[in-house]
Amino acid sequence: MKKPNLLFLYTDEQAINTLAAYGNEQIEMPNLNELSNDCTVFEHMYVTQPVCTPSRSTLLTGLYPHTNGCTRNNIPLKQETKCFPELLNDSDYRTGHFGKWHLGDEIFKQHGFDEWISIEDTYSCHYSEGRNKNEKSSYHNFLLKNGFKPSRGEHFRRSETTILPEEFSKPAFLAKESKRFIEDNKDKAFALFVNFFEPHMPFHGPRDNQYDPKDIPLPSNFEHKLDEMNPFKTRFFAHKYNEFGISGIDLDSAEGWKKLRANYWGMCSHIDRYIGEIISKLKECALYDDTIIVFTSDCDFANYSPLIVI
Repeated sequence: MKKPNLLFLYTDEQAINTLAAYGNEQIEMPNLNELSNDCTVFEHMYVTQPVCTPSRSTLLTGLYPHTNGCTRNNIPLKQETKCFPELLNDSDYRTGHFGKWHLGDEIFKQHGFDEWISIEDTYSCHYSEGRNKNEKSSYHNFLLKNGFKPSRGEHFRRSETTILPEEFSKPAFLAKESKRFIEDNKDKAFALFVNFFEPHMPFHGPRDNQYDPKDIPLPSNFEHKLDEMNPFKTRFFAHKYNEFGISGIDLDSAEGWKKLRANYWGMCSHIDRYIGEIISKLKECALYDDTIIVFTSDCDFANYSPLIVI
């Protein structure tokens, strides 16, 4: 009997309260909403640390960050620390890691994965000794083939890739590569990790106008004043956001925060479309019922993330 396929879908910094399964029916996410109807939805799923590298290190190794050594961003996962394919240790499975890695040597295949599709070129300064810092990501080369050139420097900055037409966005690229991988491996067992960058800042995307900021609710405690009872970090960030804004959005008023949230919602809908394409490919290949699907987010600043498993 053929072994079940494994499909892990991660987003980056997606809040738990963006999904209908957790009470938000205002954001248009039909594919994840449909998936959640077929799945077990976990009500309480806590990240080991609400920072990208430590959280991802746990998801891929099963170890706490203080055990695997990835206690802050940009600490590489040690070569001797076993990652999922190495722990699986099953030659029947074809394995792939597509998207953001953030565990060192970002664009280079490693830790037992058979296929590696990369999307980030911002971590070259953290590459290990001997790695070619001039080598570029799969996504960078995809953009070059489609006629785009970096506006400044040698690689595409996040602020310019987030405003490209949707068909050239990172989610569209990852969906395209994931569908190819599924098609190529439909007759064998596979384990595929698809790691979307969105809705991580800079909070811009091709769907910035999908939601009218006037219709976006703000939290019930929005008008509450911060005092010494609140953590220093919370007060510091609030002051800086009010003074400088973020991603070009003025945050010294309710209108600015509504615009930021509207953009964030648009990014969530953007991801949903391409997750839908990947799931549709599974169904097209008659693999949906033979695939264990896990959807979650690498981290959320509230310390907990969505988790949907089928």
